[in-house]
Amino acid sequence: MRKNQKYTQAEMQASITKWRESGLTQHGYCNQEQISTSTFSYWVRKLSREQMPERSSREVVQSFIPVELPKPEVLPVWQIEIGYPDGVQVRCAAGTDISIIKALIGLSNV
Repeated sequence: MRKNQKYTQAEMQASITKWRESGLTQHGYCNQEQISTSTFSYWVRKLSREQMPERSSREVVQSFIPVELPKPEVLPVWQIEIGYPDGVQVRCAAGTDISIIKALIGLSNV
């Protein structure tokens, strides 16, 4: 690949498609094609973001599923735990006010 020149989106996409079909790791593919690994990783992230449909914050709220919690008398020392795919966890003690939980997970205006 050429150095210090801009690539078109079509060239980026073609290279990503070729990489996926190759079965190689990104690093292996980049070595083979003489592309900077950091540049290629940027292409993958950039095109992935552009191909994802935009989601409003309202849609995210609607994707929550209802959860039934046991009554405190049944399980006296439980806590509420909310885990996100990126590893972030929110933990609250039993009896925490729902408005505090909403604020912690970014739903304070709901």
